[in-house]
Amino acid sequence: MTDSSTPRRLLSEDVREHNLDLLLSQLSTRAGVSRSYLAQSTGLAPSTITLLIDELQELGLVTTLDDVDSTTLEPGRRKQLLTLASNTYAIAGMQLTGDCVRVSCRSISGQDILDEERPVVFQGRSIEEFAHYIAERIENLVGILATRRFSGLPVVGVVMPAPVFNNHRTILAAIDFGWTSTVDLAALIEHDLSHDVKVLLFNDANCSLWADYTHLCMTSPRSSMPENVLYIKSDVGIGGSAVIHGRIYNGSHGMAMEPGHMQVDPHGIACKCGRVGCLVTLAGPDVLIRKAAMTKEDKELGRDATLALLLRREREGDHEAAMILGGADDLIRTMLIDIITMFTPDRVILGGYLARRVDRLSDGLPPFAFFPTGAGTSPDSAGIIPTHYPTNGAMTGMLISLKTMVLSNAAHIARKERWTPSVI
Repeated sequence: MTDSSTPRRLLSEDVREHNLDLLLSQLSTRAGVSRSYLAQSTGLAPSTITLLIDELQELGLVTTLDDVDSTTLEPGRRKQLLTLASNTYAIAGMQLTGDCVRVSCRSISGQDILDEERPVVFQGRSIEEFAHYIAERIENLVGILATRRFSGLPVVGVVMPAPVFNNHRTILAAIDFGWTSTVDLAALIEHDLSHDVKVLLFNDANCSLWADYTHLCMTSPRSSMPENVLYIKSDVGIGGSAVIHGRIYNGSHGMAMEPGHMQVDPHGIACKCGRVGCLVTLAGPDVLIRKAAMTKEDKELGRDATLALLLRREREGDHEAAMILGGADDLIRTMLIDIITMFTPDRVILGGYLARRVDRLSDGLPPFAFFPTGAGTSPDSAGIIPTHYPTNGAMTGMLISLKTMVLSNAAHIARKERWTPSVI
């Protein structure tokens, strides 16, 4: 992207690519549209629409539906409707959690192809083993897509609870898994691939926030559209993310917003990150489970189910569970006060098991008068809210980003030209 202070003359090729992206975006939001609708919604001339649609059809990206009676656009007239081809390109995401790897694949037209979870634990195993495992899953997907006559799998996203550099290829470390070195994980995965597939890395909190933020924007009145939103989650460690002026804020290296490593006790125990007294050492989910003597349940049931069981014990009057969770609440509330003071957001979204503790964590916080959109003035506009995606927010946010990316580069991909990913 060029600097706004140095305008340049758009070349005809730039305009054409922009218009192709515009048409593909319109086609991705509706099951079938006519050329006249596309001209009306984009402002492009009918002759331009015809030329561009012919090119997209030749590339195999757009196809036609059977003639139907289109009463919503022009009553009484029958016309040919256009749609994204169902077997053009697919996008796929792979998510690493504490006890499984989830794989989700769908076409850019929205067709679900695969969604599965495989129990596998990578704590204590090498990062090379993880890279090889992901490469195997990608190779398997490519084979499935080939049997269904898809055009290809141009990009796969890997979402994980780790700081990811802005190049979306390198992780600083994944402390919860014992990976303490900075490594180009995308390169490790691609090295084991026999197909030309781009691999991009995503931080799980960033993706979860992007899913929730997209939902908020779609459901909020235009007069109170949120621009600044914080997201805090606790499942594998304690993570966070921020949208500032409508964009994910990653900091200069891509590692901003790590609330789990805010110091809450300067005389506390050493953290794996090298600091002392980090929030995660006192209120991380693994710490709560260990204090509650539920390590066995964690191994047998998984992290989410074990945390749900701990919460249920508290609701049923278990004094020990109440003490453990209450102590964590106090520390997390202190962290929330600090980051709300720093960012003064429109909303704070809580994910992981924290989504079920919104009322407790909101209790004792400063008044929400500083929320500029009036959040907190009524129960329907609370400043702190639970995630809209309690189980699949990270995968949803990543697939939203990948779909936008592929649609923006679909013509280049179809012509087998070089293309540069632009991600959240």
